[in-house]
Amino acid sequence: MQLDDTDRAILRLLQEDALLSYKEIAARLHLSSTPIFERVKKLEQQGVIKGYVALVDRLQMGLCLLVLCNVSLRDHNTSTIENFEQRIGGINMVLECFQTSGQYDYQIKLAVSSMEEYQQFLKQISDLGYVSDTNSTFILREVVNHTRIPL
Repeated sequence: MQLDDTDRAILRLLQEDALLSYKEIAARLHLSSTPIFERVKKLEQQGVIKGYVALVDRLQMGLCLLVLCNVSLRDHNTSTIENFEQRIGGINMVLECFQTSGQYDYQIKLAVSSMEEYQQFLKQISDLGYVSDTNSTFILREVVNHTRIPL
């Protein structure tokens, strides 16, 4: 999809604050509300804007540990991969999961309240029977944490 400068400006503003009204966006871009409304609806319909969310502070929710868990599977047949991805997608503490190249097959980002909760996660995936190896990295401090993509 071809985006013009106005589309990109709208997307930048919405990534900063998804609660901005069409009127507020129009004022910042020196346009009227109607074309902003039409452009946003078009961006939504075309799937450029996938949705709107509230960003919740994990620390205020008691999730003090952020973990990157690398996972290797015993085999790479379609049913194993599909089953693993379905199971991981159903675990509430999983924030992100990436299929990767290199030494590990997946990298999983988790937010947990304690080391014991993370150990329960490790047991849960070990019990699947096809996880051959895991490697954990504990995040000491978030240096950059953006939800926006560069436009």
